[in-house]
This record gives sequence, C-alpha cells and structure tokens, in this order.
Amino acid sequence: MCRDDHASDDIGRGVLLRRGEVADAYLWRQGCVRGYCVLIHRGPPHVAEPTDLSEADAAAYWRDTLALGRALTAFYKPLKMNYSTLGNAVPHLHSHVFPRHGEGDPAPGGPMPWKFLSEGRQEEERFLADAAALRVLLRQEPAAETDEEPEDMFHAAAPHYALHRPGLPDEAVRLLTDAVEGIERPVLLDLGTGTGQVPAALLPAVPRIGRVDLVDSSRSMLAEAAGMLAPFLAGRDVHFHPVTAQDFAPPHDGYRADLVTCARAAHWTDLPKVLATADRVAAPTAVVAIMGDGSLWTCEAPWTVELRALVQSYLGAARRAGTSLYEEPVRPHEDVLAESAFGEVSTYRFPVRRTWTPERVLGYLRSSSFAGAAQFAERHADFEGEARLLLERHAAGAGLVEEAVFTVLLARRPGGSL
Repeated sequence: MCRDDHASDDIGRGVLLRRGEVADAYLWRQGCVRGYCVLIHRGPPHVAEPTDLSEADAAAYWRDTLALGRALTAFYKPLKMNYSTLGNAVPHLHSHVFPRHGEGDPAPGGPMPWKFLSEGRQEEERFLADAAALRVLLRQEPAAETDEEPEDMFHAAAPHYALHRPGLPDEAVRLLTDAVEGIERPVLLDLGTGTGQVPAALLPAVPRIGRVDLVDSSRSMLAEAAGMLAPFLAGRDVHFHPVTAQDFAPPHDGYRADLVTCARAAHWTDLPKVLATADRVAAPTAVVAIMGDGSLWTCEAPWTVELRALVQSYLGAARRAGTSLYEEPVRPHEDVLAESAFGEVSTYRFPVRRTWTPERVLGYLRSSSFAGAAQFAERHADFEGEARLLLERHAAGAGLVEEAVFTVLLARRPGGSL
C-alpha cells in the first residue's frame, strides 16, 4: 500500500474517488461486495495507527471517512454500512468501508468474512459506472470550513420523486435529440435537474453526449440523480452543481452548452435571470428547452378533483409550496422567452395519457411540495389512510387515468433555426 502510485487515479486494485483532507478514497476492484472501498491515509507523516495522528489530522481522517460513507449510503442505499480499520497485514493507516446489501449478503447479521472482500473481482463496466456516480456524490461534499448547509426542503421528498414522478414522453425526447443533431460531442446543461429525469431520458438516446452538467439547489435531489444516472455515466464528463439555476457559473473558461433544459422546474426559478445565465454559458447555436405538464393538483379528472379536495380539507384551500403558498407565474413562459436573448420560440404540445396505481399516487404526493409528509406533520398517516381508500375506490371503478399535455418550448437566439 505504501508503494502504490497514489498520484495515479487508477492503482490497479482500485480507482480514485476522492482526494480528501488527509486520505484518499478508492473503489476497490477486488472482492465480490459491490461498493467495497478502501480509504488510505496519505501522510506525511506515515502512520500505522489512528492514535499516531495529531488531533487535527485525526478529525480530518474521520471527516474523510464519513464523506465516503455518506456517498456510499446515498448511492447504494444499503441496510448497513461497515467501517473496519485493521492494518494487521499492512501497517499503513487505512480503513475498509463497504455497504451491506439486503439481497445477496454472504453473512447477514454478522461480520463480513474476509474472503468476500479479497477474492474475486468486480464486473468492470458496472465498476466504472459506479465509480463515476460516486465521484459525483463525493464532489458534493462540503469542505470542512464551510458553514452549515441551509435546510434542504426536498430532503424527504427526493427518494419518492425519483421513484414516482413520470419521465419525459418519447416525443419530447425525440425533439431534444433532434436539437443536437450534427453536434459531435454535445454538452447538456440541465437546470433544476431534480432527480435527473432529462439526462436519464437523453443519455441513452444520444450516446455521443460528451458532457453533462446537472444543476439543483437540493443536494438530496442530486444524490438521487447520481444513483439514477449511474448506468449512463461511464465514459462521460458529468458534473453536479448544488446551486440554484440562476446562480450557475461556467465551470471553466470557454465552457459552452449546446442544449440547456429546464423541465418541471421553471416555476421555482426567477426565469429572466435563468435565461440571462443561459445566455452567458450557451453556445451561439444552442437550444433552450423549457418543459412541463402541470401536476396532479391541476388535473381535472374526477379522482384528482376529489383528491385535491381531500388535501384542502387538511391544509386549507390555497395550494401549498413547501413552507409557503404557491404563486402562479406572473407571465407565461413563452412571453419571458420571447423577450430574452433566446427570442425565437417554437411551441410543441404532446398529449399524454397516464394510468396510475394508488401506491404510485401516494408516492407522487410524498414527492410534491403541496402534499408532502411535512405538510401534514402528525396527521400524515391519517391523510394517507383516507387518500388510499379514495384512490382504491376510483381505481376499482373508472381507473386512475390522467390526461395531460406535455409542453416543450424550444428557443434559440435570433438567426438560429428550429
């Protein structure tokens, strides 16, 4: 371990995930436990025991350990994390950090036998995809000196958002695919990415996308996005930015996005400022796409009308939006786009018919800002009980059918072509 070339990102046995304050985190190729990592103290000085570290370095080593553990937890969602600092055979301070998976764990309820960490080898393609996703999560780790992070209003909603929100319709994906036709290695910038639904749809459809920048103020949403996108990250330059859409800054000189997207998030933003940001970072012929399709709150099917009334019976008539009330955009997005640098706008509307299950509707509500669990506090279980009965009744009758329209606004700077 002391002789490994730690200046390299690939030391053979493992690939670098993060250079921390005093230790480097590697995803290990050996063993049959997916997500097995080794954290290696970097020095100087060379130490074999954590008790040999200064107080400051000991605290930093533990922060590096926790950063790795948080990333593994967010990505793999294990039943338990294991942390082992041994060094009996290799007298150099290091820790084995690995998830315990519910399915296929070789020693459930007990310590992991060493042979499962030392024998065998990870499947390379999945291994590299996992490494790419974990690097994304670890880049989100705040530096030790930063102030406490502001509260993430989507922390509880993020897992439900990833599971229960509908994706983009095929027609919209084809439209976006055509927008980057002829660009050899297009750059995708997704503003207000949420759990990454736009790149999840586009990356398999456009394999030549070379770089993806995902922007969202919620670290919880970005963590879910990293997990969702893991199968598509290998070989791509992927960066997650935990900032608001209007606060995104070019990551390097000369950065230019070929496609800028914002799906189901424009109403959360100051759209004129977002478009001014897009103007600073978009390529001359870039396309901007603002997309959305309303929500179950705005749907007027008999079952959604009754469901909305039930929500209002608990929370009041006004639509909630997290800790405040929802405010409709003052002006249509089309008008704001038309007055921006991207003044040539084309509108596309795609009818969408969805059939829901009661369980998926409940998951959707947990992901929403108007009916998430936090809105109901201690009454959430009562609400879900009533909502489940309502949904099961409608499902047994006419069904839980939603008729929606997915709208895509495609815009370019004047002189471009759509």
